[in-house]
Amino acid sequence: TAMFDFATLTGSISVALGEHAIGYFANDESVAERLEEASKTSGERVWRMPLWEVYDQQLESTVADFKNTGGRPGGAITAARFLSKFVMDVPWVHMDIAGVDEQKSDKGYNPKGSKGPAVRLIVDVIRNWGK
Repeated sequence: TAMFDFATLTGSISVALGEHAIGYFANDESVAERLEEASKTSGERVWRMPLWEVYDQQLESTVADFKNTGGRPGGAITAARFLSKFVMDVPWVHMDIAGVDEQKSDKGYNPKGSKGPAVRLIVDVIRNWGK
């Protein structure tokens, strides 16, 4: 069992990876390995990003338990750290699809315009889960 979320939270991931890869964050090695394998078979590129606790400093608040943004530097990581606060002890992957949600021009099987990033990827993960 694992939880996956797909979001366009900050746009910061597109600064790091552009429009050619999905940045993902995982708290479980075996789930990350399954995702990497599905990336190879589906053709949807993924790149694992860090979930370092040091980024929690950017979520500190004087008026709340924590805030949901820490500014521009490390924005994608800080957003993933924010989400991780609600996951508890569940194997989890956050896929930041902000950089790949729209195709600027026709490329291979992807026509120009909006697209469905990570659909083929997650279908492969699910299809191969029990193997």
